[in-house]
Amino acid sequence: MRHVCVKAQVVQDETGIRAEIPVILVEQDSRLEALGPLVDYLLAHTQARSLSWMRKLCQAVGLLLDYLAVHHAHFARPADLFDTFARRVYSGTIGEDGRDPSDLYWLPKRSANARQLLTSLSEFSDWLHKTYGTQ
Repeated sequence: MRHVCVKAQVVQDETGIRAEIPVILVEQDSRLEALGPLVDYLLAHTQARSLSWMRKLCQAVGLLLDYLAVHHAHFARPADLFDTFARRVYSGTIGEDGRDPSDLYWLPKRSANARQLLTSLSEFSDWLHKTYGTQ
């Protein structure tokens, strides 16, 4: 799934007050559409979280979307896919021979950065489950 992260101004009600948040646009039927649940989640957290936190979450979601695009057919259970994805965030996707059959070519992340990305993604996933009943 192709995607891009952009800065957006979102109006939630008739006051016209805008919330500026990062938004991931995904390609759907040759059109770009905002990743709705992520927008809802970010809007729900605009008072309590920083713009930097929102950008990190978008980075984590983008990494997961990239990983899903390549590997979705290899996993029967979402938990198995997420576990392997998390390992690749830490280790990178490039083999010792310098090749990456997935063409992601991720370098390993520092432990603190990987943990931050995965924690924010896990919190979002928990919210998705609670709000939409997703796995």
